[in-house]
Amino acid sequence: MSANNTDMSKIKQVMRMMLQIDERGRRPSNRKIGETVGLYKGTVNDYVRRIEADSLSIEALLELDDPVLERRLCPGSAAYSDARFEHLSGKMEFYHQEMRRPHMTLQQLYEEYKETTANPYSYSQFCYHYSQHKKAAVAPTVVMTETREGGREMMVDFAGDKLKVRDPKTGEDSAVELFVSTLPASDYPFAIAVPTQKTDDFIYANRLALEFYGGVPKIIITDNLKSAVIKADRYQSEPNKVFEDFCNHYGIVHVPARARKPRDKALVENQVRIIYNRVYAALRDRVFFSIDDLNEAISEYMDRHRQRRMKEYAVTRQERFLAVDQPNLGPLPQTPFEIKCQAEYTVQANSYIRLSQDGRYYSVPHRLIGKIIKLIYTATSLTEYYEGEPVAVHSRLGGERYVTNKDHLPSYHEQYQNKSPQRYIAWAARTSEALGIVMERLFASNPLAPPETFYKSADGIMHMAKTADPELMECACRAAIEYGTCTYGFLKRIIQTKGTGLTDKPQADTQAPRNSDIRGKEYYQDMQ
Repeated sequence: MSANNTDMSKIKQVMRMMLQIDERGRRPSNRKIGETVGLYKGTVNDYVRRIEADSLSIEALLELDDPVLERRLCPGSAAYSDARFEHLSGKMEFYHQEMRRPHMTLQQLYEEYKETTANPYSYSQFCYHYSQHKKAAVAPTVVMTETREGGREMMVDFAGDKLKVRDPKTGEDSAVELFVSTLPASDYPFAIAVPTQKTDDFIYANRLALEFYGGVPKIIITDNLKSAVIKADRYQSEPNKVFEDFCNHYGIVHVPARARKPRDKALVENQVRIIYNRVYAALRDRVFFSIDDLNEAISEYMDRHRQRRMKEYAVTRQERFLAVDQPNLGPLPQTPFEIKCQAEYTVQANSYIRLSQDGRYYSVPHRLIGKIIKLIYTATSLTEYYEGEPVAVHSRLGGERYVTNKDHLPSYHEQYQNKSPQRYIAWAARTSEALGIVMERLFASNPLAPPETFYKSADGIMHMAKTADPELMECACRAAIEYGTCTYGFLKRIIQTKGTGLTDKPQADTQAPRNSDIRGKEYYQDMQ
């Protein structure tokens, strides 16, 4: 196993395959698991040993978040590296071609390999890997037609021909994609139009397909589009992590079809052809002004298609679905899947991290100031992890700029010494009376907000006071006081425009009565 830990979403795929028991009571071999999920057999062997040795069951391990699972299964660095396998696998195609030359033997190739490799495999291992390479390169000669197990697989694809939606304002037509899925045992199809083949739309379509079927199959077979497979490879594809998370959420094993091998998902390819005839043709002269209207029409014709009798069975696809597939589907999870994103941030001195995706600040326990934490966030929530342990959970549904748990903030604890409103105000008052009033009113602008929420603005004002023209800065501070807008943004605009728009330099009433919670310059002048 490599010293770099394997992505936990892939290890969850391994665990799901370990739970698949056939009619003889056996689970897939480690080699089969590795071939399916795209991992080297030695890596699978190592993780299977760790999983079986863990005190938690596989079902319980699957419930853990990725950082927690990684800490549990990978407490330290791996003991060895599989770099030599990577080196050998990169030369296999060359050896395969060399073996076609007259009089060539594997023994000769091995001798050449051993002379040019620092840490070579033994001859038997070399022959084994070459044999595996040859087996993987052989294409099947026929399409399997045996009876399929109900509820086992779902095949998905996008139709090659696009549908159109017309903008009612401009009259321009926009192409949309048609997502198609089918359950092979009953050939029961589902179709829906989505704007693009991007990951968000692809996952949305798959979620609707599972909800339409009312259950979850064991395996999902996809094409090699980027939303499912980042990098297609003849032997080991790299799956899209977001889609892999989707499969883990629903308890499905993802099996990408081989590149340029439509026979691997022949039934869904056939469904696309039928839909061309029974849906596309019927809608050829109709104009749709929204994708919802288009999907309503698609649903109508798909219902007719599912209820037509099949020549092979003399029953409808709907009847076969109810008899063959539906009883064998797994239950849907209680909550639908939300796309999970990951990021790492260093905790700022004010005990917040700023999530760049929404520009909002989320509090972190003050003991982690200066530490690097990992985030996993969805559209509705954000969870913070430090060294594999969850330390905070925040909602992302509100609109506030600072999302705060007051227990996280250092100002609520005795250990807090480095920053405080008093220090900012004292520094500003020593610079100029007007700047001191601006800083004081900045912190007093929202008595309900924790002081940490103003530190970034206060830092910006301090930097501005050090770098801007002193006379212009004084003018900006007086204008902020007169207009009652003591904010970093207001001062910045005046500095950037060099006071443009101010007809006269405002005269600040620095002696004007203040709110009772504003102490004034004199209170802070002796503070350090």
